[in-house]
This record gives sequence, C-alpha cells and structure tokens, in this order.
Amino acid sequence: MAQVLNPYAFVGDLHNQGADFIAQNLLSFDSLPSGVQMLINLSATFVHSTGEFPGLTYNDLVEAITLAHNNIVSDQFPSDYTPEQIAFAHQVEAVFDSYEDPFQHIAEINENIDNLVGTVLSSQLSEQEQIPLLAGLAVGKSSLYYWNQQMADANSYWSQVIDKHAETTEKAPTIDWKKVGKADIKGAVRGFFTGLFSGNALGGAAGGAIGSSVVELIDQLL
Repeated sequence: MAQVLNPYAFVGDLHNQGADFIAQNLLSFDSLPSGVQMLINLSATFVHSTGEFPGLTYNDLVEAITLAHNNIVSDQFPSDYTPEQIAFAHQVEAVFDSYEDPFQHIAEINENIDNLVGTVLSSQLSEQEQIPLLAGLAVGKSSLYYWNQQMADANSYWSQVIDKHAETTEKAPTIDWKKVGKADIKGAVRGFFTGLFSGNALGGAAGGAIGSSVVELIDQLL
C-alpha cells in the first residue's frame, strides 16, 4: 500500500523546531519553571516568529495555546467539534497508547499513523474537520522521531536540560515518553479553534502541540 502524504506535515516540523527553541531558552535559566505560563509564552513567541500564520498575533497564540492546555486538563474538545470529528480525534490521540516504550516501536507506530492519515482523508469529514486531526498525526510522527533523537544524543538541547535539572536536584528523572507524545498530539488536536481569530487556526494547533509537550515533560521532571 502506497504511503499517503499528510498535507499538514509541516506542523510536525514546527513542533520539533519549537521544542528546540524552548529548550535553548530553558538552558539559560537557573531552574525549570514550575508554572505553565512561561512555557505557553515561549511557544507563542516561537510560532509567531515563524510568520507561517498571517493574521495571528502573539496574544492570539497565547490565548489559543492556553485554551489547548485547558482543554487537555479538563478533557474537552473545542466547542465546534462534531461528534464524528471527536470520534476520529480519540483514535488520533490514542496512537501511542499501546506502547509503554514508543521508541522501541517507531516503525510500527509510523505505519499506524500513515494508515490513520489515509482513513481521515478518505472519511466523510469535511476538509475543515480533517485539518486538526491530520495536524495531530503529523505532530505525532515528528514527535516520535524528535524525542527519540533528543534522548539518543547526550549533547542535544533536551538532554542538556534534563541533565542540568538532574544535577540541580540530584535526582535522576524517569520520563514517560508515551505521555509526552500523547500530549504533543492532544495539543495540536485541541488547539485548533475555528472562528476564534481572524488568522489561521492552524497556528493554535502548532502552538498547542509545542506547549503541551513541553508542559508535560517539565511537569514530569518537577
């Protein structure tokens, strides 16, 4: 079966670049931030700086990423999501659920993601309904590659952040990467708010993915 290309793969690339941006900033801090607001602000700063989403201001992005975070905490979807869309969203958000260590099953997870991209594209959902789902799947694929590479390279930005925190606290971290990856996807799916701003709602999905994953990771470290 030929691989179906995800038209929103660039959102996954933005997730990886944004996570790098935040890690570089965190390396200049004496300690990790204990609240989410700084991480949300950094996510918004990065997405706004890309210029990928004309019409979205920095404040718009802060609001969208905050709403994405709140939706994850309260386990809600944006209010305009249809029941059919939510049913697909649950499948999208569950792509890591069967794997305690997703880094040991990268090929299998990627195949499942590709198959789900094809299922979403061929579904009866409208194009607008498909966008956050496809964005979430793009983020899931990029996230899996990104975090695996970060942990494999002792000199990567996030390895440095984690090591610096471990030295400060004298406590070796135990990270649940399945939860980090799921937070990435949820942030994208639940950060897409149509009709809320005059700009491209996909910016909220990109920012939501970045913010949600780093919030989850920092929360585990703390």
